[in-house]
Amino acid sequence: KDESTTLNAVVEKGMDNNAEIKFERMSEQRPGMIPGDVIMVLKQKPHKRFRREGNDLHYDLVISLKQSLIGFETTIEHLDGHQVEISSHGRITKPFQVMHIKNEGMPYHNTPSQKGTLHVKITVNFPTKLSEEQRKFVQEYL
Repeated sequence: KDESTTLNAVVEKGMDNNAEIKFERMSEQRPGMIPGDVIMVLKQKPHKRFRREGNDLHYDLVISLKQSLIGFETTIEHLDGHQVEISSHGRITKPFQVMHIKNEGMPYHNTPSQKGTLHVKITVNFPTKLSEEQRKFVQEYL
C-alpha cells in the first residue's frame, strides 16, 4: 500500500553543519525486509554578520582611526538578540587585532550551558585624505 508519513525533527541547540538526525526504520517498507533508516542532514545557511567555526563565532567590526587610537566601546546584537559589549578599555587597537570574548560563541550540543568563544576582528577605517590643518596636527603631535 501507498502511505504518507510525516516526520518531525527536533534541531537541538548547538547542532553543527552536517549533523544528522536519524529516523530509525522509517524508510520504505517491503515484504520480508526490515525498513531502513531515514537520515536528515542539517545544512547551515551563511549569516550576514557572523561566521561559525565549530562552537566559535567570528565577527568583523569596523572602527574609525580615532577610535583605534583613543579607545572605543560598542555593542553588537548576538544571534539570539542579546547585546554583547565590545570595548578596548581606552587602549590602542591595531588594525586586524582580534578580541576574544569567552562564552559568547555557539552552545555546545548536549551541553548548552557551555559556549564557544566570540572572535571579533577589528578593521580600522583610515581616512582617505587629510585637510591641511589635520596634516599639521599629525606632524606636530604624532
